[in-house]
Amino acid sequence: MVQNALNSEKLLTLEEVCEILKVGQSTFRRWMNEGKVKGIKVGRQWRFSSKVLANILENGIDIESKKS
Repeated sequence: MVQNALNSEKLLTLEEVCEILKVGQSTFRRWMNEGKVKGIKVGRQWRFSSKVLANILENGIDIESKKS
């Protein structure tokens, strides 16, 4: 069962996600810092589920800045 869960979702690198979305790494990192995108840190590198990428492609990113 755990093996099926691991195989069902691909993890992408920051570079892969940025290439697919056609955005710079600094832009994507800003989205991460603003809480608009969630990822998993593996060692010193970030990974993003293919579901996160699909959600961004379907719904876009909320570009409204959060002001306190």
